[in-house]
Amino acid sequence: MGSNDSIAWGLTNAYASTFDFIRTKEPITHWPVHQEMIKVRKLLGGYDTVELNIPVSPWGPVVSTQEENLAMRWVLQLP
Repeated sequence: MGSNDSIAWGLTNAYASTFDFIRTKEPITHWPVHQEMIKVRKLLGGYDTVELNIPVSPWGPVVSTQEENLAMRWVLQLP
């Protein structure tokens, strides 16, 4: 399913508890932002490039909802 320079993972990763969501009280503007450019396929052909800005907390990337900010800590990101 995926790999990087250090590890590889497959579907068996989905059967274990490998990540936690941590509620954060700090606003998302408190953390540095990781920027990704993603190609999105158009319905009638071609691609658009979309900029995705992801706040990164000490625990991992931050997922925001209207009610709260959740940091996702993934076991494979730990040293």
